[in-house]
Amino acid sequence: MNSSIKYPYISGISDDKSNISFIISNFDNNKKDFNLKFMNLTWEDEFNIIHYIIDDSKHFEIENQFKSEDKIFNYNLTIEKSSIHFIRLSNSSKYPEEGPNVAEIPLFLRLKILDPFTRLLGIILLIIAFG
Repeated sequence: MNSSIKYPYISGISDDKSNISFIISNFDNNKKDFNLKFMNLTWEDEFNIIHYIIDDSKHFEIENQFKSEDKIFNYNLTIEKSSIHFIRLSNSSKYPEEGPNVAEIPLFLRLKILDPFTRLLGIILLIIAFG
């Protein structure tokens, strides 16, 4: 990975050590491949890996889900622009459910040519509301 490209991320482990969570986002860069590596996992039994994604069309939907018993765990993923990935390793049977369906943005609001008009409309509505 190019060292000049930065990906905001955060990771953590639960107090009871049953869940390891990792969140990574990409808002400024083009699509990139990323390798996530966990070493020295101490779980004796198999554990669940759940990969959720949030982007333009998905709202906390499960992208991938499987089980592993490896003490060193490698996971490769492609991080699209404007996306957030949440990966959880868990030896617990409880994990987050998928999020709700996302409403599609109407076509006229996605047209960049209308941005000045929608901003002006927003200002007019604020003036009317707060006079």
